[in-house]
Amino acid sequence: PLPLFPYQKVGSAFLYKIGSGLLGDEPGLGKTLQSLAIIEKAKAEKTLVVAPKAVIWQWEQEIKKFTPNLEPFVIVGEKKNRLALYNKFKEYEGRKVLIIGYETMRVDNEILQTL
Repeated sequence: PLPLFPYQKVGSAFLYKIGSGLLGDEPGLGKTLQSLAIIEKAKAEKTLVVAPKAVIWQWEQEIKKFTPNLEPFVIVGEKKNRLALYNKFKEYEGRKVLIIGYETMRVDNEILQTL
């Protein structure tokens, strides 16, 4: 259902088929959209996206635009704020995507293991 170019369809189908992998296309070629296509095809209930801090808000926008049936949770801020966001993520009963930066993943590793 996502508007993918032919090369994106091939890439996302391959990653879906093998079950995991690293999508290393150049910037601007639609890695986010390909990843969302895989999440949709897999009907993933919860997904973790770890991305550079500069693009985590782009992930949220793309999810809202192309996969409105997924709820994005961007984890940022001080620890108290992050804990509140993690709790909202845990409590949400629909399909959801947790979006964090690399540094957040490092400092919140123990929390992430409980989700």
